[in-house]
Amino acid sequence: MNTKEMFFCDCHDLEHHFIVSTWDEVDDDLLEIYVRLRNDFPWYKRVWFAIKYIFGTDSANFTVVLLDIENAQRLAETLEDFVDKRAGGSKD
Repeated sequence: MNTKEMFFCDCHDLEHHFIVSTWDEVDDDLLEIYVRLRNDFPWYKRVWFAIKYIFGTDSANFTVVLLDIENAQRLAETLEDFVDKRAGGSKD
């Protein structure tokens, strides 16, 4: 089963978000985090950013996601669940 948790920025801008995704049926210890790139620039600047990224001169132009306490706790629970499932369910 694929589990996805979406986290939105406390500023309520829908473009400021990320998704944490795990798969129960996949036998690996990977957690995927999807982060959106900023796209509020004109198309020609985004092309320039892409060219710089391809040649390794820029690490891309990411935005910030501010989490309130409820979302921070939900993120912590999501990460803790992932670690517990992959570690065999044992807690220290």
